[in-house]
Amino acid sequence: MGGSRVRALTTGAAMCLAVGLVVVGPVAQPSAATSTTVFAPVADATAAEATPSTNAGGAAQLGVDGSPVERTYLKFTVAGLSGSVTSAKLRLHVSTTTGAESVAGGTVSGVSNTSWSETALTWANQPAVDGAALGSLGAVQRGAWYEIDVFAAVAGNGTISLALTSTNSDGVDYDSRESASAPQLVITTAPPVATFTPIADTTADSSTPAANYGTATQLGVDGSPVKRTFLKFDIGTATVAKAVLRLHTVNDANAGSTGGGGSVAKASSTSWSESGLTWANQPTTGSPVASLGPVVRDTWYEVDVTAAVTGGVVSLAITSAHADGADYDSRESAAKPQLVITSGSTSTDPVLIGVGDIATGHSDADTKTAAIVDGYPSATVYTLGDNVYQTGTATEFATFYEQTWGRFKARTRPTPGNHDYYSTGAAPYYAYFGANAGPSGRGYYSYDLGSWHIVSLNSETSMAAGSAQEQWLRADLAATSKTCLMAMWHKPRFTSSGHHAPELSTGPLVQALYEHNADVILSGHVHLYERFAQLNPTGALDTARGARHFSAGMGGADFQTFGTIAPNSEARNNNTNGVLKFTLHADSYDWEFLPVAGQTYRDSGSTDCH
Repeated sequence: MGGSRVRALTTGAAMCLAVGLVVVGPVAQPSAATSTTVFAPVADATAAEATPSTNAGGAAQLGVDGSPVERTYLKFTVAGLSGSVTSAKLRLHVSTTTGAESVAGGTVSGVSNTSWSETALTWANQPAVDGAALGSLGAVQRGAWYEIDVFAAVAGNGTISLALTSTNSDGVDYDSRESASAPQLVITTAPPVATFTPIADTTADSSTPAANYGTATQLGVDGSPVKRTFLKFDIGTATVAKAVLRLHTVNDANAGSTGGGGSVAKASSTSWSESGLTWANQPTTGSPVASLGPVVRDTWYEVDVTAAVTGGVVSLAITSAHADGADYDSRESAAKPQLVITSGSTSTDPVLIGVGDIATGHSDADTKTAAIVDGYPSATVYTLGDNVYQTGTATEFATFYEQTWGRFKARTRPTPGNHDYYSTGAAPYYAYFGANAGPSGRGYYSYDLGSWHIVSLNSETSMAAGSAQEQWLRADLAATSKTCLMAMWHKPRFTSSGHHAPELSTGPLVQALYEHNADVILSGHVHLYERFAQLNPTGALDTARGARHFSAGMGGADFQTFGTIAPNSEARNNNTNGVLKFTLHADSYDWEFLPVAGQTYRDSGSTDCH
């Protein structure tokens, strides 16, 4: 079997930073949207000390053991990558045979020798395991996927050779490339990113119309008296896929603004000079392309200005209608403004972004997750239930949800949760979201987005076979002609949560969706993030027809613990608030868990539709 390059599946904790309309709080240097590719081995084999002259290259299993010693070797041919490697994960599937599990899954190391052959490798001629240890696995279970970070061994295109070893006498057996669950090398890359600083920046002040502030270390934005900031960048011949303006507020008590950090627009002229611009001769500005929310002192903020940047010399203006002005550091300061340009192609495919378990009123986590959504002004927003806490009252919606996620209400397609139903019939939920929640009191509806059919269901009413909801779902699925299918509701069918058990009553819905080849099922309820492999209704791996299940209850509620890890759980986190974003292509989808500002956990990948 020759090595193959197949469509991307997963990249746990991919190192890409989402940038957007406004990020509240400190932000790191942004990096580009990523591309993920999965490579299958071109060779894999086990070298066994007990049979030193035997070649096991055609075996369906790969052994790793400390006594008698067994070592597994894998070789990948990485080709066709463009951009820089940002993540590399080795994914292994433990065999389902009795005894395949182990208390120690082994250690992965690099191997410099890439000339060994699958059909010739034995214990006697095995290459030296001469590379650094890249990572180790603890206890592993039968029939489950595991991944190890091997980023240090993957620089880019080329041949990669790895070895799995163990000093533990409780050996483990993984599926080989001759099996249905072959090892995978999952590589994430990012296109080139270039950062430009201004060639000119200054402020025009209505209170001093003839004054020039070109050498000032601060840039002012205010609504009364009016101050406007102008910036000019020369990005040369850079091809623009995304442009992000980064600004740093001055470290001064009056530098922040509760009213907003200003709106960014394209200036009409690029001929103004830093030493000559005044209020009297300032260029006119176009319509705003993006805005910043409230800003605080001594903090970096980012705003997506792609719509105003085409190449060459770029002139931008920042204006505000708020009397509470903001002050940013100028290019004369240490924290200069930046224009971060990502090269490559852009996608016009629809984006779906959201999360569950959101507004509690006792933390600012929902404010932070809402700030991420601000960065995707054209995206459709979904919720996964428990929109407010604790009892789903009209007051909670007005006081908690409206103040944060409420600004997306017009483009939100919600889902109800058990806390929403703590108010009789979830009446405040239906009153707040109106027609966007489907028929009032029912809680299930569907809509189309590009080539996708999206179904929002209600786990708080009967889901039994033959129930009104299950019959409606089957009729709805039979009527759609869309290529790809996603469903969402509150309580998860599968979960590793230590706080809530899997919701078995969702089974009839899962069955109906499976029969219609659903691609994705989303849920909340558990206050954590978890991604599963593609599963059939019993939870068994089914890459041909199964739906990939996600739990995304990280919108703002307090974190919950994990219990026993469920089979085929591929990625988990319970200490990071964030949102789950989907880019819906014509016959596939990309997912990305985006953390709130200051957090680093990420998970992303791509899968074809059935």
